[in-house]
This record gives sequence, C-alpha cells and structure tokens, in this order.
Amino acid sequence: GCGMVHYVRLRGKDNSAAYGCRFVRTRGFEEEQAAGKRLYVSIRDPPLPIEILRGLVSKAKNWARPDAPYWVIQQPNFANNGLTYHAGRLLATYEAGSAYQLDVSPELATLGVCTFGDSLGTGDFWAENFTAHPKICPITGEMIYIGYNLVPLDGTPCVTVGIVDAAGRVCHRTTVATSRASMQHDVAITTTRTILLDGPLVFSLEKSMAAENPFDFDRDARSRFGVLPRRGSTEEIVWIEADPGFSFHVLNAWDDPENPDQVVLFTYRMLETSALGMADVFSSLEAPDSGSTTDCEEKARLHRVVLNVPEARVLESETVCDIYSDFPCMNPNYVGRHTRYGWSAGISMPLTSIPTFDAILKHDLSNGQTGEDDGHVLVMTHIINEDRAELLILDAQDDPSDNDGWTLQKKSGFFQSKADRVLGGGGSGSGKTDWGVAHLHEQAAELAKNPEHSHQVDDESGAGSSTALLCARRGITQRFYV
Repeated sequence: GCGMVHYVRLRGKDNSAAYGCRFVRTRGFEEEQAAGKRLYVSIRDPPLPIEILRGLVSKAKNWARPDAPYWVIQQPNFANNGLTYHAGRLLATYEAGSAYQLDVSPELATLGVCTFGDSLGTGDFWAENFTAHPKICPITGEMIYIGYNLVPLDGTPCVTVGIVDAAGRVCHRTTVATSRASMQHDVAITTTRTILLDGPLVFSLEKSMAAENPFDFDRDARSRFGVLPRRGSTEEIVWIEADPGFSFHVLNAWDDPENPDQVVLFTYRMLETSALGMADVFSSLEAPDSGSTTDCEEKARLHRVVLNVPEARVLESETVCDIYSDFPCMNPNYVGRHTRYGWSAGISMPLTSIPTFDAILKHDLSNGQTGEDDGHVLVMTHIINEDRAELLILDAQDDPSDNDGWTLQKKSGFFQSKADRVLGGGGSGSGKTDWGVAHLHEQAAELAKNPEHSHQVDDESGAGSSTALLCARRGITQRFYV
C-alpha cells in the first residue's frame, strides 16, 4: 500500500508525546485520490492493457521527471520502503522508483521527487531507481545508494552505485553489470568500499507478463557479493561467490582493522525466500516441481561472513545467532565502522504468511567500540488484533542476561521499518529526553481517516498501562500509545 509517515515528538518537560501521520502524496496516490478509486495494480497482478496505458500516460505527463524508471509501468511508486534523513532532506524511498522528499515539520508535506539539488537529469529518472535502504557514512557525510535494472534494454542486467555528497548532490555514479536480474533490497558499506548483495531471487519478465509470480528463487544457486571501492569504476568490482541463500537486510560491515584486504559483513540470511509470495521457490538440482511458494519458510538469522577481496573468496561464514530475526538497526555513528552492538526484531513462531515479530534482540558482536549503546532504541509497533500502535522506548544499554532480548507479551506486534534507530548521546541519566522521530508505516491505508490532514494525538504516559506490550524484565524508559 501507499507509504504513510508517522512522527512522534517526545516532550521531556511534561512527560508526554505528540503524534501525527500523513500519506506520502506520490503521483499515483494523487491520481487515485482524484479518481476516487484504485487505478494501478501491483507487480503480482496481470498486466492489463488499460493499466499499462494508464502508466504510460502518467509517465508522459511527467516526462521530465518520472518517479519510476521506464520498466515500471503498471504499478505506482508507493514510497513505502524506508525513511532516510540526509543533508537536511527527509526521503521516503521505494526501490522500484525515485525517492520522494518530505517537509520536516508536523505537516509532513510531500515536496515531490527528490532531484538532489538538480544533480539528476531527465535521463537519470527514466533509467534509474533508488534503493530501499541507502547508507550514510558518518565520517564523510556521504549517502551511498544503489539502483537495479531488472529489464535492461541491452539485455544485460545492471546495478547503478551512486554517492550523494554531504551537501546533498549526486557526485559519483558507476554502473556494474550483473549475471542475473536479481532483487537487491539493501547495500552495505565500509569506510572505503561498497558491498552489493546478489542473491538468487531473480526477476522473470516472461512470467510477469503471463500474470505468474514475477520472481524465481533457486535454493541451489550460489549467492554473490560484489565489492567495489567507494568511488570505484565498473572494472574495479570484485565478485565473490558464496553459499546459497538470501539476505534482504544488512546490519553492518567494516574493513578488517588487522587486514585491509578483508571485509567483515553481518547480514540477516535465510536459506530461502518467496519474497512475501512474489517468487516461485524451487531446487534446480532436484525435480522441477521440488518446491513452491507455499512451503517456503522465510526465517532469517544474523550471519557473519569475512571476505578476502584480492583473492575473491569467502574466508569465514557462520550463523552467529540462533534466534530468527530481521529488520536491524544500529547506532548511525558507526555505519561502515568496526562495531560491537546491533538490534533486530525477533520473528514470531510459528511462521505466518506475513511475518510478525515478538521481541527486540540486542546483538553483541564483540570487540567493537565502546559507547555505541549510549542512547535509546525506538520501536514503533502495530498490535494487529487491537488495531493500535505503540512507540516503545528502550534503554540501549540494557543487556538481557539470557540473550532473549526484550520479549513482547503478544505475538501480534508488527515491526514496521528500519527507520527506527538508536539516537546517540541520549543515554540513561543524560536528561536529554526531547527528540523528534519520523517513522514509516508501510501498510497504513486503514489507519488514516482523512489523508488531507495530519492526525494529531496527545497522550499521557500512564494511560493504558494494563495493556503493556513489552515485558518489564528489562527496563522500558517510556511507553507512548499512538
């Protein structure tokens, strides 16, 4: 569904919170509002001629700055993958389209497709998209992004790797050819390199046009890591083959401080994925009907690999946490640097068709920096059975003794977005308790009664304490109901 941005402002003086939300008013959203009905379909729906024509007409009307590349026609840019704040801009991202810029205010007005200070031209908008989860280097202030092309005109799939400088302008881009049209939802960086995640989740144009599942996942196909210098050229990429599997999300990566030829990478790896029902899952080394979407178990766990770049090989590969989890976050001051801590959302068991989450895990990666957890973890959770949301504020320095994380009492919480993050410098006892945080809700259509206005709520901290979702075994700094 269309992306909705939520904000919560915490008032330390009177121990209360203010809340608001607004849809990202993309072109597709505006067109459907004006028509009073749904006009577009998703990539999983049959590509009917009227919908293709409608998409082409919309692109023609906005020919100078389309919000999705030429190969995305029947579905709109939903702007619902993530939120990133960089160079004074709040960006709502969608990996099959361009980033939308939002006004950083309680109004959360949509300012339109981001041009990054007019550093992108018409051809760039037609040819490229913007990754769901760009990475911001805390040392240089640069934002590194990727964009994959699943339907290349020349027949060769490719990935664009770009850099937006600290002032907010695109300053470097290079295009890398790939051997398959793979979905690359996330990207990793170190202080010197960019790491691409090329897994065997591959787009099929023929199946998409035939109204079948548009992706295939081969359990037996190898995954690959593409390692490129931060400002590297196409020729400088090193592809490193790894075991089969897939990772949607990255926790962190860094150059090995003891050996600059090596990269340490932490991702949330699963053995198979149906991409939430968009992929047919099979084993190429077995019978053609060896699998299906329905019997796929999408269980990700924190996984560590060590790559030797000059030798193009994996030195180490191991699962470092037995608890299934995903949607990680970390202290943004340590992105791409040797780090110790990370946080993720524990996946509820047994699995459901759409994963839900029932715990927040704190991962100790060991031998990292000190002070990384001097702050708080903010979690916006949606309690599905009660049609209610909460903002949970956790002391990041809590260290659950039994490694179970902060356990939720109900297995219906839905962790919404990687936009939740640690806010540095606000640790316990610091007195810094007045922050603003924006949060993306990816399926918010039924929560907003009036898309024309922000929904405002003020709530006292003590209300509804009998319905507490978070176990008090490890201390909650505060809970606000939104």
